[in-house]
Amino acid sequence: MKSCPQLDHVRRYFGEHVALYFAWLGLYTRFLAYPMFLGVLTMTGYDIWGDDNNRFALPYSCFLSLWSTVFLESWTRTENDLVRAAPPPSPPLSVHHNRLDLLPTLSLPEIPLGE
Repeated sequence: MKSCPQLDHVRRYFGEHVALYFAWLGLYTRFLAYPMFLGVLTMTGYDIWGDDNNRFALPYSCFLSLWSTVFLESWTRTENDLVRAAPPPSPPLSVHHNRLDLLPTLSLPEIPLGE
C-alpha cells in the first residue's frame, strides 16, 4: 500500500502514532460500508418477515464474524506497509551545553550590613 500525502503531513507534524491512528480510521471507515449494506438488508427483513422469521439474521451474523477477521488481517498488512514506507525517525537533538552554562552569571555588589 502506498502512503498518501495527507498521511505523510500528519506523520511529520504529529508523529507516527497519530498518523497510524488516522490510517486505521480511514481503513475502518471504508470497511464499514460492507456491513452497513447488509445490515440495512437485515433490518428490512425484520420489517418484511417479522422478528421471529428473519432469513437474513444468521447469514448476517456469520458475515460479521468473517468481516472482522478480514478487517484485522487487512489492517495488519496495511500497518506493516505504512511503517515500512515511513522514513526513519530523526535522531534526537543532542545538547552540547548544560543549562546552567547558558545562564549569565550575575555578580552582585556586596552590600555592607549595618554596623
